[in-house]
Amino acid sequence: MSTPATSRTSRPVHVVPDTDRGAIGMYAREVAAAAGAPVLTGSLAELDARAAGRSEAWHVHFCDRLYAATPGEAADRIARWAQGGRLTLTLHDVPQPWASPERQRGYLDAVAAADAWAANSHHEVLLLDEARRLTGSPSALAPGLVAHLPVPDSQTAALPGQPDARDGDEVVFGVVGWVYPDKGHREVVRAAGRLAEAGHRVRVRCLGAAVEGHADLVEELQGRAERSGVALEVTGFLDQADLEAAMQAVTVPVAAHRHLSASASVNSWLSTGRRPVVADGRYTRELAALRPGTLLLVDADDGPEDSGEALDAVVQRVLDDPGLTHLGPDARLAPHLGDTVAAYAAWWSATGFDGPHPARPELPAW
Repeated sequence: MSTPATSRTSRPVHVVPDTDRGAIGMYAREVAAAAGAPVLTGSLAELDARAAGRSEAWHVHFCDRLYAATPGEAADRIARWAQGGRLTLTLHDVPQPWASPERQRGYLDAVAAADAWAANSHHEVLLLDEARRLTGSPSALAPGLVAHLPVPDSQTAALPGQPDARDGDEVVFGVVGWVYPDKGHREVVRAAGRLAEAGHRVRVRCLGAAVEGHADLVEELQGRAERSGVALEVTGFLDQADLEAAMQAVTVPVAAHRHLSASASVNSWLSTGRRPVVADGRYTRELAALRPGTLLLVDADDGPEDSGEALDAVVQRVLDDPGLTHLGPDARLAPHLGDTVAAYAAWWSATGFDGPHPARPELPAW
């Protein structure tokens, strides 16, 4: 177990269990580094032992599956840690309304145990309030901080809005991140198939690897693509430079996850100067309001969602005007990491951790 160096600031220790080797842990470390906060890592058992006698404040990026086998056990662990001293949470993967009551109660119990909590979007705040209503919880939620996920800085020299090299006249769809069900890969392969039927040469590039246990999804996608006359690649892990080069080389950048609540993949497209095609939803509308003009939102008015007509309409717009998928130099991409960390720093420094979250923008119903 790593022991954090003594911090000269008021920043809490950021706790990252060694079960978290994915995007959440990476983000927790990025926030801690930018905030000048110490990081504490170790097994869950080691962290349990450390929590009992700690004197420092802790901050935890909470996703139930990273902290126990069940949501209830994860919430119980947070409650035990909170008994040892001040503890704040950032929530990740907040349950959707159709999630099990156990997951919904687990998140509500974790929030109730913490001194204060934060979310990565106003959409997630609403999800948590929906969970409270669906489970019949009598307690109103204490206000939480909303600190949007920042757009990372690109590591490549390419400038936003510049033309990029592509594979001749081949139409290349790109989906970035882990391959798992409901991420939108099926919808993209179907759209690619319809384009192939119209006579185009089409490829789908999945820029990432399959989540453990979902190799069958890759086989399904490959079979569907082959039957539709579409080439499909699953690249596996790419280092940052290769990933950004691959993202800049696609024709149609897509973030088609149908139930987004916070998305690093959308922000990754923005960081490389691309304007991605995104599925319609409350969260993507929030992002569109936060960063105007940076998304190509699939419009439900173009056809029923399940028919694929709406997605096809956006793809056709991109083929007619490829520049639509490139951001101009005046694109507003804030908040960046420094902005997000500044919001956290002010929140951590607030007496009693009880400052209200910012006003929610007016979002159209969906």
